[in-house]
Amino acid sequence: SWDAMYVRKECMRCLGGCLQARPSVCKTLLRVPGLAQDVWTALETTITNIWDHLHDEDLEETLTLELIAISSFQPLHVALTQTLVRWGPTKPAVVRAVADAACDLIRGATTRPGSEKLSEIDAAFMVVSALDNPRQALASFDFAGKLSACVKANFPNDERLVERCTLTSGFLAHVPPGLPFDPTPSNGHMRGVGGA
Repeated sequence: SWDAMYVRKECMRCLGGCLQARPSVCKTLLRVPGLAQDVWTALETTITNIWDHLHDEDLEETLTLELIAISSFQPLHVALTQTLVRWGPTKPAVVRAVADAACDLIRGATTRPGSEKLSEIDAAFMVVSALDNPRQALASFDFAGKLSACVKANFPNDERLVERCTLTSGFLAHVPPGLPFDPTPSNGHMRGVGGA
């Protein structure tokens, strides 16, 4: 029902917000039995409620919040890349949510106070969750390339997704070739991989 979806969405917003603002909470939540599986179940439930080849802004926002939450329990290549590969080819809403989650995770890591850096809390957990440096974690799995390839192969005429892919690539400091938009500022502060 809509009420259940709304409650789940706000729970994910609260969970993701806490994890972004205070990563130390992750260590406690990891000890909660079944919590990670509950978040995965919520994610899959939301995805099954999205029609193939259609956008749904409300469900896209819910998916983004769920992906941010699950990224606190699973490596980013599982939470984001596998979600993109599994559902992205038929569901543009999933592609946009994955891109938005990547941007939000990178933005959150950039603005997080130094005293709450995961590397200062638990180095082993930092490796698992990659919340401390999501840009590097995603780049190591060529996330920008996979995102661009998914959009170009399945939704080449979807301007919203092309723009979103380019924005996300900008956050990753990498612009996949062949996209009609270039987020690289003219002052050169953001360069592509290998740029000067």
